[in-house]
Amino acid sequence: MPADFFSLLTSDSEDERRQGVLLLVRERPPEARDLLERAATADPAPTIRYLARRAIAYLDQGRSSMVAEP
Repeated sequence: MPADFFSLLTSDSEDERRQGVLLLVRERPPEARDLLERAATADPAPTIRYLARRAIAYLDQGRSSMVAEP
């Protein structure tokens, strides 16, 4: 996993974790779904858990680009 994903998803900053979720959707590395599932269940912020669940649903739909950032 690139350091960018890990450092963003484990940051103390909620904004950086949000950026990590969005980056996973854009880059779609092989481990994206696993990381998003972890964020969807374990992130301390409800907004990040929600965004991660939406990102998983989005990836499951197979779209090529994500809707504008919230």
